[in-house]
Amino acid sequence: MLGYVESLVPVYLGAPGVKLGLANLVTMVGLYCMGTKETALISVVRILLSGILFGPPSAILFGLAGTALSLTVMSFSRKFRLFGMVGVSILGGVAHNIGQFLMAAFVVNTFGVFSYLPVLLTAGCAAGALIGLLGGILVGVLCVLTLALLASLAGAARGPRYTDRLIALNMICTVVILLLSVLSYLLGASYLVDVIILYGLLNLLAVAVLSRISIRRHRERREEEP
Repeated sequence: MLGYVESLVPVYLGAPGVKLGLANLVTMVGLYCMGTKETALISVVRILLSGILFGPPSAILFGLAGTALSLTVMSFSRKFRLFGMVGVSILGGVAHNIGQFLMAAFVVNTFGVFSYLPVLLTAGCAAGALIGLLGGILVGVLCVLTLALLASLAGAARGPRYTDRLIALNMICTVVILLLSVLSYLLGASYLVDVIILYGLLNLLAVAVLSRISIRRHRERREEEP
């Protein structure tokens, strides 16, 4: 989905292939939240779907070449803690452009395409810095939501009252919906929107029923009191 949105925003700086790099946001966040293998799998699926649905088949070759080199460089930099998230993202953006140029030189059998490399390297640095900042914000959001989920689980287990557990249960469902929303945006998984809507409706129904039961029990206890 991010790749499609990116294709709708034309960017021309005197060289072909300049993009905002929004699709690489998935790679950046996945690398810090899931790991290299999982991120590589998600990236391959994303590139295949994007090339089949929204672009020419040749875009798959360039996407795979750029992502392979970019993910390798970013994974190495993160493993040895050479740079922060923004620095890792900038290296990834530069490596992505170099990987695509190497594939282009192989396909057309000429190194003349490298005349555009300085412009694309500058664009890669700028886009990498932007993606690094956005990735840091999204990783922070995911961490906050995870902490909120753990706190809600602790509140549901501790109680002590029935209403306390009911409120904690509602909070858990809300945090899960927020987590699914963030993952849907990052992974471009539109099918998760249906899951979110259904989960939200079930949450509303469950809270309404449990609240009704709680109110009825409270009234019965008050009537039994002398």
